[in-house]
Amino acid sequence: MEPNPYEASKTEAAAPSAGTSGLLIAVGAAAMLCALFFQNVTLAGNSYREVLVVSLILTVFADACLAAVAWRGPTGSRLLALAAMMPTLFILADFLRRAPYMF
Repeated sequence: MEPNPYEASKTEAAAPSAGTSGLLIAVGAAAMLCALFFQNVTLAGNSYREVLVVSLILTVFADACLAAVAWRGPTGSRLLALAAMMPTLFILADFLRRAPYMF
């Protein structure tokens, strides 16, 4: 039997290496920490709009970095990435609680 040339041309997306996974986890964790900081900041004024938007943008960026590792990385990196994504639940819940009063 001859191999199908169309199947031979299909390639799987390469899994991130350990170095790339570590870099993505570090960037994602740093962005998540900044997002938590902005989410918990107390301002003297009443305008939390910019702070909430920055926090939400950082959360989405961090989750994108961590999801790349959680989807294709090595097993240990996957677990670490999923653990680093947990503050997303708090940030989204707090954003949904504050958003009706700010927007």
